[in-house]
Amino acid sequence: MRDDAAKEVSRILLLVAIERSDWAAVLKHFETLKEKHRDLALPFDTVLLVGRAHREMKEFEQAAYVYRGIAEASFMLEGQLPGEWERAGDLKRAAAYTRSLIVEYPDLSVVQTAHLGLAQMLLDRSDRFDRSMRRLGCELLESFLEQNPGSPMADEATFALAQACLDDEQQDDARRWAEAGERRYPRSRLKDAFLYIQGWALFEKGDHERALRLLTPVAQDVFPGSGGQASESRALATYLIAQIHHTMGCVKEALELYRKVSDQFADARETAEELSRKEVACPEVTRVDPGRPVEVPVTVRNLPGVEVRAYKVDLMRLYLSERSLSGITKVNLAGIQPMYEAELPAPGNALGLRQKLSLALPFKAEGAYLVVLRGAEASTAGLVLVSDLSLAVGENQDTGRVRVQVQREPAATPVFGASVRVVGSASTGISSGRTDPSSPEPGLRRLGPPGPRPSPRGSRRI
Repeated sequence: MRDDAAKEVSRILLLVAIERSDWAAVLKHFETLKEKHRDLALPFDTVLLVGRAHREMKEFEQAAYVYRGIAEASFMLEGQLPGEWERAGDLKRAAAYTRSLIVEYPDLSVVQTAHLGLAQMLLDRSDRFDRSMRRLGCELLESFLEQNPGSPMADEATFALAQACLDDEQQDDARRWAEAGERRYPRSRLKDAFLYIQGWALFEKGDHERALRLLTPVAQDVFPGSGGQASESRALATYLIAQIHHTMGCVKEALELYRKVSDQFADARETAEELSRKEVACPEVTRVDPGRPVEVPVTVRNLPGVEVRAYKVDLMRLYLSERSLSGITKVNLAGIQPMYEAELPAPGNALGLRQKLSLALPFKAEGAYLVVLRGAEASTAGLVLVSDLSLAVGENQDTGRVRVQVQREPAATPVFGASVRVVGSASTGISSGRTDPSSPEPGLRRLGPPGPRPSPRGSRRI
């Protein structure tokens, strides 16, 4: 007999046996179809009667197996509709329908998978500010654990809850869920992840010592109890330990760990480079009143000290040649003898930490001094002005006019007849003039585009 004909005969014999309630024959013909014609699809009501046949024949385990298969197939069929809604962008409708299906069906493995998948999808698709979606996701995870405490996926649900709380900056809740996961599922493959989340939450709370105790085994080459394997969270734990050491001021330990994961995290690489960089810095301009001690604040990092050289300069000529104080460190001083040379030591300069020093200079006469600081792979320069003159500068952005007032410290006494020159950052020309005693404010000079005709006491404009 041809195969298609044999398949049709077996199907008819099954239906006849069902019609006669011949349960033994039902099982016989069903087994024939299952073994020889596996491509034949039977309707749910027919398969339900096969389950009844097992039950009538006192084969309860086989009956339960058939009924479970029918329920799983039915659930998967009904689950196609919310899948279409999800693809259409109606996530809330899809979630609501799937949740109703989960309630209707027993705790089958396919239902548990859909339950956990729905919760994780809601958390993944929502951002931190979509509170309703995130709350629904967390509620589904909690209900999953309540309904399926012995599920092999319970550790995943617990981890997802801990992660969601951590993402929502609920450190205490995240730590509690992670502790529960570590305690309830000691053989879980997520044990290292539970430790990592606890460590992160404690770090965020400022409990650095406890965080280090939890993270250290995760960052080891071999995670305890893993059969000789490293933790999947090893790199993350190493990076977090580096941040903890950095926060605690243990820069040497932090730098070593940053370098260990620098090829995996750009921020770790940039931080390691920053902590290793040699630096020396001082203010661009330091003004000191005549007769007062000349002290310049200096900041160094990763340097045992710096070389100091000071030159007396003609400030106006220097400025006009450079057109900006920002390029003053690049002034060519070859062949010029410094008026002062010294070494400024930086005792106890710890790796990666900036140390503040005070540079005392023996300047007495009024004038401008260029101070050059050099260390290994780092240099800078700044101007020291020994003068009692100060400037108050204001700009009117609507008119492009600059208001300059020259004062003599410490009493802020206006200075008349002082020569003022102004260069804009985007201009090529120099505006100049002298402070005018007839200005509304003594010692004031205004420079910029012409404005309305001034009053008799107004200042001249250039």
